This record gives sequence, C-alpha cells and structure tokens, in this order.
Amino acid sequence: MKEVVLERSVVAGTDAQPVGGEVRDKLLEPFIVATSTALGEMAGAVVVARAVYQQTRQHALGDIAAVIGLRAGSEGFLVLSAPKPTAAALARRILADATQEVDEKLIRDCMGEIANVIAGQAKALLAGSRYRLVFALPPVVVDAETVRPPAGVDCLVIAFSSEYGEFAMQLFVKL
Repeated sequence: MKEVVLERSVVAGTDAQPVGGEVRDKLLEPFIVATSTALGEMAGAVVVARAVYQQTRQHALGDIAAVIGLRAGSEGFLVLSAPKPTAAALARRILADATQEVDEKLIRDCMGEIANVIAGQAKALLAGSRYRLVFALPPVVVDAETVRPPAGVDCLVIAFSSEYGEFAMQLFVKL
C-alpha cells in the first residue's frame, strides 16, 4: 500500500485529546476491526487506523457523510465521512461490475451501504459488552457540514487511510 498523507479534514485538530483504556479497547477497537473487515471484503481495501482521538468540535469531517442514528443510553450518531475523491474511489471499486456509470447518487448510496455494513459488524463485535448499541437504519447520507449531533455528547474520532484515500468515523455518544 502506498503511503497516504491524511488531509486536514480528518486529522486531529488543536482540541484533540487521546483516547485510551477501556473506551479505546472495548468501544472503538470493534469499529476499527469492523471497518477493516467491511472494506476488505467490499472493496479489497487495506485499511489502517491512523489516529484515534476525542474532540470537542461537533461537526462531521470530510465532504460526504453517512449518518446512522444510535442509542447507547442516550441518542447519538455514527458518522462515516470521506472527501469526495475517496468516496468516489471506494464506490467505483465496490461497484466495479455495475453496468451504469458511478454518479453522485451511486457514490452516496455506496457510502450509506458501507456505513450500514460497518455498523452491523461492529454491533456483532460489541454484543455482550457494556457498549451494546442499537442502530437506526437506514443510514442518511448528507453533505458533512449539515451533520448536527445532539447536545451533550462526546465526539470520538477514528481517522483511517487506505489506498483509495483517507476517511473518518466519528461516534457521537455520551460516555
């Protein structure tokens, strides 16, 4: 895999704090594994978690965001977001056998499906843990700047890279 430099849109900002201990190991690690597995199976991608942190800024990263509502004692979101070139490259790879052109609508649909598969795999990995989550499906795919999480939730970020580009997953949950 070629070395990928993460764009500023998905790297830790000045308000980033490290995430460790139980939250990293028991809550975020299943999402890292689920993302790696899902994109490995769907796109043949090798995915690397480049950074894990908590931030106070409450906005989605990237350009296109697939948002899945979740409940973990309170309302929250799982947000999978990517710059447009990354989302387009993943969609082209996943939909390589499609007979129609991969346009903006298919790119958005593909982002939603990726988020759905990751959420399903993470839910299975979290079964039996204290971090059981209930996801509201289907995902909603929007421009990232329109994501508005509920007040009073924490923002946990996992920044990923792959040969198709970088992307981020955010969990907006009350810890």
